[in-house]
Amino acid sequence: MRGGKPRPIEVDPADVPTLQQIARSKTRPWYQVQRARILSELAEGGRTQVVASQNRCDERTVRRICSRYERLGRPGLLAPLQRSG
Repeated sequence: MRGGKPRPIEVDPADVPTLQQIARSKTRPWYQVQRARILSELAEGGRTQVVASQNRCDERTVRRICSRYERLGRPGLLAPLQRSG
């Protein structure tokens, strides 16, 4: 199978139901839904390239979301990006 190796990311078991609920949401901001979907798919063992393709984003986006979750946890993952200017 082509694609990068599955990202070894450990999602807190307490976060899984919340992320799955957000991933199915039709009323939350798109960036939150996309981040929750990506993280849920990777937690299930999805490959980076496949997850990126399914979510119509770049592989770098997938890796950035993983890094953000590892650094900031679920609250940081769902917060909007801080932009300068």
